[in-house]
Formats: sequence, C-alpha cells, structure tokens
Amino acid sequence: MAAEQRRRLGQQWQSLLEEIRSLEAFADFPRLPGERDIPRSGVTGPVVAICTSTYGSWAVLLGPDGAMDRVPLPELTPATAAEYTDRLNRALKEVVDPQLRHEQRRAAEDSVSAVLEWLGLTVTGPVLAALGYGPVATGEPLPRLWWVPDGALAQLPLHAAGQALQRACSSYALTLDTLRRASANAAVSPEPRLLAVAMPETPGAAPIEGAAAEARHLAEQYGARVLAGEQATHDAVCTALPDYELVHFACHSDGSGLLLQDHRTRPLTVFEISRLELPRAKLAYLSACTTSLGPRHLADEAVHLAAAFQQAGFPHVIGTLWPVEDAVAKSVCVDVYDALPGLDTKSAAEALNRATRDLSERYPDSPSLWAAFVHFGP
Repeated sequence: MAAEQRRRLGQQWQSLLEEIRSLEAFADFPRLPGERDIPRSGVTGPVVAICTSTYGSWAVLLGPDGAMDRVPLPELTPATAAEYTDRLNRALKEVVDPQLRHEQRRAAEDSVSAVLEWLGLTVTGPVLAALGYGPVATGEPLPRLWWVPDGALAQLPLHAAGQALQRACSSYALTLDTLRRASANAAVSPEPRLLAVAMPETPGAAPIEGAAAEARHLAEQYGARVLAGEQATHDAVCTALPDYELVHFACHSDGSGLLLQDHRTRPLTVFEISRLELPRAKLAYLSACTTSLGPRHLADEAVHLAAAFQQAGFPHVIGTLWPVEDAVAKSVCVDVYDALPGLDTKSAAEALNRATRDLSERYPDSPSLWAAFVHFGP
C-alpha cells in the first residue's frame, strides 16, 4: 500500500512539474543553480549562497565558469545567526541613544565590532580562505564577490566582516535570476541624467540636516534635477522617474516605503515601486535609513526598497542596513559619485567599496558609521 501511494504521489509530482514548466520563464523549474546559470549572469567573480540549517550550514560557491563547490560553516546555525542579529540591533540602538553615557555608547560600538568579528570567523573568513582571497597590494583592484545570504544573515553586514572589506569588492544578489537581469540591463547610457529627491523636513519625522547638502552637491557637480521638500510629492517623483538613468533619494524610510512630502496620504511603497517599469534606469542610490532590510518576520523574503528598485529596472542599487549619520551619508555620497566618471554606473560597487574602506580606516573602532552601506547588482 505504501509503495503504491509513493508511486501515485511521484506521478502527481511529475505532472505538477510539467504544468509549471509549461509556463513562460519557468521552463527550468526547479532546477538548482549550476553550470548554465553563472556564465549567463554576466558576473566576473563567484556567487556565494549561504545556506543555514539546524542540520548543518554551508556556503555554496558558484564560480563564473559554472563550477560549484561548498564550504562547511560548522559554527553557523539559525540560532546563532538570530542571536548575533539581535545583539547587533541592540547595539545599534544604544550607539545613538543620547540618554546613555559616552562609556555605554562606546561599549555598544564595541558590540558592533564583536558581531563583525564573529561573522568574519564564522562565515566570511572560511569563504575568503576557500576562494584564496588574501591581502591585496595597494592600488591593485579587489576581486569581486556576490553574497546571497538567507534568513537572519540577510540582516548582517557580510561585506564588512573580518577582512572582507579589504580583500574583496562585495555586492549582494537577491537571486541568480535578478543578478542575470541586472547584468543584462547595466550597459552604459550616453549622457545619463540624475534626479535628486531630498526631504530635509518631513511631516511627522525628524529633520535630515544632510539631505539638502547631498542634493545641492549633486546639482552643482552633476547638473541633477532636484525635487525637494514640498516639490517631492508622490506624483511628482513617479512622473519624473522614467526620464532619468540615476536617482538619488535623501529622505526617511519606514521600511515599507519612502517618506515623501505627502507620505501620509500617498505613500510611495515597496509594492508600488516594484511595479514601476523604468527602462532607462541604471542606478538608484537610497541615502535613507534601512533601505536594504525588510520586516524581520519576513527575513527569508526580499521585501525591501533595494529589491523593489531592482525589480523596477535599476541594475545597480546602493542602500543601507541601518540608519546612518547625516555627515557620514553626505561623505559617502560625495565619494561614490566622484568615483563615477561621467556618471558611468558600471563601477558603482567599486566606488562604494572605496568610500566604505576610507571611512573604516578613519574610524576603525566605529563600524556603525560605515558597515551599513551595501550594493546590489553586477
């Protein structure tokens, strides 16, 4: 009886697979990533998918030539990932808490450093060692690397843990398919145009002193069109977006969307952004708080602003894992755009890596200032 039931279930499974594969874009479902995926993704370095499980955790290395390997991560479990995520979130709140003494805020910053050290020993260190990514001579380009974390790891700065920042130029990918589509759309546009959306004052939210400075710099140096304050409404932004290759948002985010002038009545949500069709899009720079992190109860799903802008057509997206100080945000903004000659976005990941490394060298004991910045794309 059991054998007959298994046979019947097997037939149903096969019939269901055939039905799914008959749909457009699902012909290979549910084939695992392999030798046909990576070469078509257009990446020049390995993609590292982190698989966390109570039965064992691994880093699956997918090379640009289609080769696959795996690295055991014996110290990584869902429980330890959740523990260090909670520790990081607590520390980040204490670092900026004005009611705490300087010594307490300093201890919180040390806790952030401890999380990065644990992450380096547990995840990024073994991966870098397996890839042979060692110290790089001054002036030499860093090898590229793409992270695809799962679960609570998606909330942790893999790119900045251990020696990762100094030994690899890291990006993140939502899936191999999104990376492949982003690479296909990343060709340089002639005379790209830049739109800057700035909200120095936002109804119902704290002022952002650096927002106006970021927009002013982009207007003066790159001729950006600026929508600021009362001009930065839902309709004005959505109407302007299709005409620009680059868009820079200096505003608040509440996790579910961007807070524009009329956000109380016309919120610009993650869902709405993801449904936009922006064929000219090249780079979305989200100089807002926590734009690359979704709700914690949806840790396994890419429900955040960076994912939404990639879905809308932006091959490159720069975002943050947690709130950053105004002065730091302005500094990174200036350094990144100044490293994009002619607003050529193909080197966006390298530009962000250099800006982040410069900050880490200036403030080595304050990783909360620089480890939040992340890049999605080729």
